[in-house]
Amino acid sequence: MIYWLGLGLILGALFLETYALRRLRAKVPLRIHIHGTRGKSTLTRLVAKTLRDQGLKTLAKTTGDNPEYILPDASFLPIRRTGPPRVMEQAAALRLAARLGAQALVVEGMALEKESIHQSENLLQSTHVVIANARPDHAETMGPGRLGVIAALSLLFPKNGRLYVSNDTGRSVFQTLAAKKNLPFFLVNCPNPLNQAPELCRALTQNIPSGLAEKKSSRPNPSQPGPPVPGGSLSISSQTLAQNSFPMAFLDLFSANDRVSSALAWQAYPHKNSPNALKVAIFSTRSD
Repeated sequence: MIYWLGLGLILGALFLETYALRRLRAKVPLRIHIHGTRGKSTLTRLVAKTLRDQGLKTLAKTTGDNPEYILPDASFLPIRRTGPPRVMEQAAALRLAARLGAQALVVEGMALEKESIHQSENLLQSTHVVIANARPDHAETMGPGRLGVIAALSLLFPKNGRLYVSNDTGRSVFQTLAAKKNLPFFLVNCPNPLNQAPELCRALTQNIPSGLAEKKSSRPNPSQPGPPVPGGSLSISSQTLAQNSFPMAFLDLFSANDRVSSALAWQAYPHKNSPNALKVAIFSTRSD
C-alpha cells in the first residue's frame, strides 16, 4: 500500500510539473536555444538585442562564470547559484519570461553531458535551435574529437522547431541527421570562423514567425550588430607592447579552450605588422 501511495505521489508530481511547463511554453511563443563550443554568449546577447530592436519583448539568459539575465529593458540581473549549474535553470528562465510577459526567450546552452543536453532542450522545447560550431572540446563529457561533440549536440535538435548551423566543419553530419528527423535545416555561411555571431543572428531573426512579426514596433532603423567580437570571450589584441625597448606582440587565447579555435586565432593575428616582435600568447590548459 505504501509503495503504491508513493508511486502515485511521484507520478502526480511529474504530471503537475509537465503541465506547468507546457503552460509556461505557451506563454512564451518564441524560444531560442543557442549552443556550440565557442561564441555562445556573444550570439545570445546579439540575438536578444536584435529582437528588442525589432520591437519584441525579450528575455535572455547567459551562462558561464558570470551567469545573468538580460531583461527586456536591456538591464542585467545576476543569477545566484549555490552550486554548479543545473538544467532546471532553463525552467526558471521560462517562469521569469512568462512572468515578465516576454514574447521571446533566448537561452545560452550550458549543458555538456549528453543526458543534460537532451533534458535541457526537452524543458525548453525550442522553436529555434542554433549550433554555432562543433569544435573538439569537453572530451570528458561530450565525447572525443569533433564527432563526439556533434553526437552530443545532435541531442539538442528541436521536436517542432528550426535548426540553424554555421558552415563550421560538421555541417554535413548535422544536415544528414536533421533530414532523418524531417527537421527544417538552415545552413548559415559565416566567413569569419572567429566571429560567426552576425551572420547567425541575421539568418535567425529574418525568420521570425509571422504571428510575432505583427507585434513588432514600426521602428524604421533597427540597430545593426556591433563590431565583431572574436569567439565570445576570446579576444585578439593587435597592440605592440614595449618593454625595455623590445617590442612584444600579445595574443589573448585564455578562452580558446580547443586547439582549433587557438589555431584560428593565431592565424588571424596580424604578424606582418610586427615581424620582429616577441610573440607572446596567454592560454589556459585543461586535462583533455
